[in-house]
Amino acid sequence: MRILATVFMVMLVFSVGCQRPPPPPNPEEVAQDRAFQLAAAAANELVSALMPELQAAMKADGPAGALAVCADRAQQLTAEVEARYAEQGLRIRRTAQRVRNPLNAPDEWEQQWMDHAAASIGDTVSVTLRSIDEQGRVEIRYLRPLLLSEACLPCHGPAEQIDPAVRTLLDERYPDDEATGFQVGDFRGMISVRVPVKP
Repeated sequence: MRILATVFMVMLVFSVGCQRPPPPPNPEEVAQDRAFQLAAAAANELVSALMPELQAAMKADGPAGALAVCADRAQQLTAEVEARYAEQGLRIRRTAQRVRNPLNAPDEWEQQWMDHAAASIGDTVSVTLRSIDEQGRVEIRYLRPLLLSEACLPCHGPAEQIDPAVRTLLDERYPDDEATGFQVGDFRGMISVRVPVKP
């Protein structure tokens, strides 16, 4: 019995010693994962910064105050988040199928995925894709869906329910506004992030 135990231990040590070490991580996969983490973090930062300001403005100044946050402050916050990731080449924006600000109009890829999301209400899963940018560089594209909250109804709800004063402000600032007629829980748009993959 002692001999068998000794033989077994020798075989076990030999087996462990012969096991190959795990292969080193693929540099490109590591870089892609890092780019994805940056994109998700930036999108989360933008939502976390924007929503409290929007809610505070609504409470203090009503829909007109909230409109000012969406019109001006949201663009500033987006630029601030992007600036924090400038070294990584990250770009971030808000976009939608039905835009209020023409500057937020989607590109072809964003439009494709928003069409899919709008047809699958309740599918709030973020989309991540490896693609090639305009300069031929590999990048990660990340979309985080945005569903309409109750706080957004005064400016984005059914047209007949929007306060006339708010409607006047919208008409003055956005004569081609398409972003009304929503209900709570509707797919409103996406935060779109692009991050170059740097091995």
